[in-house]
Amino acid sequence: MALSDTSKINIALKKVKGKAQTSNTKELSNESIGSNVTVAASTVFGEVVPTAVSSSYYSIIGSTAERVRLSATAIDGTKDGDGRYQAFELKLPSDYQANSSNSKAGTGAFLNSQVLNTTSGSLQIIPSSFGAAYTATAYHTSSGETQIAALDDRDWVLDYYNGVFFQQDPPTDSDENPVYVDAFIYIGDYVGSMLSSSATAGGPINSVQLKGASNKLTGSSTLTYVSDVLKIDGGLSLNYRTATTTVTASADDYFLGVDSTSAGFDVRLQNAASLSQGQVLVIKDEGGYAHTHSVTVRAHGSQTIDGQNLVILQSSYTAIQLYCNGTDKYYIF
Repeated sequence: MALSDTSKINIALKKVKGKAQTSNTKELSNESIGSNVTVAASTVFGEVVPTAVSSSYYSIIGSTAERVRLSATAIDGTKDGDGRYQAFELKLPSDYQANSSNSKAGTGAFLNSQVLNTTSGSLQIIPSSFGAAYTATAYHTSSGETQIAALDDRDWVLDYYNGVFFQQDPPTDSDENPVYVDAFIYIGDYVGSMLSSSATAGGPINSVQLKGASNKLTGSSTLTYVSDVLKIDGGLSLNYRTATTTVTASADDYFLGVDSTSAGFDVRLQNAASLSQGQVLVIKDEGGYAHTHSVTVRAHGSQTIDGQNLVILQSSYTAIQLYCNGTDKYYIF
């Protein structure tokens, strides 16, 4: 015997809601055994899908979404009782590689006339769950290019994962079958490829892994983290910039070299509340003339530096090392 319609509906609904089907007499809330839909890391989007905007064909948004016109071809064995096709498979344009600026064009699944459902999820349409602008639009060409309305009498749905277009009630005129579907395909990296890169990352066990080229992980044997201790076997370079006139220190500054050769000026500190607790800033008179052209370090607003609103550097080649509390104070150390 075949599954009843009731069983089919219950199985599908409970699976989507994270429950196992154990009985047709149990409501969703009464099922106690959990379940889920199994997915592979190789088919899960690994990068941010940006907000879609109106775009021309082959436009790429945020390096992860590309708008294309997919061709629709009837799938053998999917005719209804009246001999009309219900299912159509979508594929990339026959000249995709020549027109696309996708860096992956010509590799993997990004090939001319590639059928989506044969790629096992490595080529997917970005679904409308990422925004209404990602809603795919279908067209027939019976009387010129004509969009098939979302509420067309044929009652159609598109599987964004495998690129299969299904129409429950095919039109009488076969010329009104879908010919094209405009949509955005995902061209970013999948979670699987991003995770697999860690297997070849540099460095021994306990090496700190870093994001390298093409979003791949890399590591170094000279940068390790063991037992809450970060060890660096090599040089350390911290952000550095110079100033010859009044300047406001930024959150990116670590070393700020001031040139007092021509005149004195102010170094204005950022609002401590905009910095991290314990953030450090080192200010150095590199010009060597602070004894005649003093450099004034001023705290933001009413904030303080060791209880004072300002500190004046008045000795040649003098320096001051500061850290902030991340709220309203700086301290000299």
